[in-house]
Amino acid sequence: MITNQRIQALQAKLEEQKLDAAVYATSASLQYLLDDTTFYWQRTMETGFYAFKDTPMYSTQMSYFHCKPDILLWVPKSGKAVVIATYERAKTIKNTPIDEQCHFVMLTDYLKGYVNGAKRVGIGLGCESALKNMLSEIDSKIETVPAECLVEDMRMVKDDREIAAMRKVAKFTDDCMTEIEKMLRPGVSQWQVECRLNELAVENGCEDVPFPPTCAFTKTGDPRCMEFYGIPRDEPLTPGTAIAFDNGFVMNGYCSDFGRSFYCGKAPEKISGAYKALQEAQLEVLSKIKPGMTISFTFKSIYDTLSRYGYQDYLRNYGKGLMGHQIGIDVHEGPWLHDESTEVFIPGMIMCIEPKLWMPGEVFMRVEDMVLITDDGCESLTKFDRDLYELPID
Repeated sequence: MITNQRIQALQAKLEEQKLDAAVYATSASLQYLLDDTTFYWQRTMETGFYAFKDTPMYSTQMSYFHCKPDILLWVPKSGKAVVIATYERAKTIKNTPIDEQCHFVMLTDYLKGYVNGAKRVGIGLGCESALKNMLSEIDSKIETVPAECLVEDMRMVKDDREIAAMRKVAKFTDDCMTEIEKMLRPGVSQWQVECRLNELAVENGCEDVPFPPTCAFTKTGDPRCMEFYGIPRDEPLTPGTAIAFDNGFVMNGYCSDFGRSFYCGKAPEKISGAYKALQEAQLEVLSKIKPGMTISFTFKSIYDTLSRYGYQDYLRNYGKGLMGHQIGIDVHEGPWLHDESTEVFIPGMIMCIEPKLWMPGEVFMRVEDMVLITDDGCESLTKFDRDLYELPID
């Protein structure tokens, strides 16, 4: 059986919510509650995604594929938590005691022995439908209540160990960009660069990448580039092409997410000016962030800076005024930075702030930094050269 400070904090929340217990399956929240960074799992980019209210896929919190678990964490409102895992899953977890091991098809039977008459049970979002079905099979009268938010609230503010882990993966991400920049010469393809990013992850002991790396080419004046990603991934880089990165790594259980942009050769003044304005907008946001401020100000700040230089109409955002997200065990964690956000910055949050400019047929560029909220402001954990944009062509 397992107990730690995180489980005890969750049990206090269960008591407050009048829940008899909670159960979590494969997810970021499970890794967090186990406090075991050796726990490997498919991250949200593959198993689900946050959705906004104005999108067709909207659900109350997230939209998830209907997966079945191979591990369960049962947390009663008092006493020790229990970990039930399949034999194969148990082999992969180095630092967590497994209370019960069984075949995949017997997970429900083993869980039944710990339910002990619980009538109101919180469930996590990972494998949500499967958890509901399992509990219903055990006792059709059990009331299930969404409980992902209980752990998300705990995960929002990182402790010192988490911050140290994220500093490490952020520095590694910067170092990789230094190597990758040397590849960005005429003749290389997007696919070759993306493969090299994956190789760097393996060579340096990363467990995973949190999403497919992107090295997007936009050829200025090419009619194919009136649409996003108009240049095929196997087509060689040529002068007059913009390059936009979005990539990250998973190291010691924690994610990075990072963006920079370049131009192959001398950029037209309108394009080089846009990148300078975008970086200035990013730096101005960082200079303004203070604990207690509502995070929704980020979009307006970036928009206002770009307006000074005449680039505001090119600001690209997904959803409504979306400018980023929090990051941690999972690459996309709440709260999200958008115009409807009501949350405030809290010391210990680590946010990804990611403004992007899109000029169809000319250029796509992005800047994304991992930003730690401190007691009196913020610190960018990613520090790659902000002035490097135009690249040599020989």
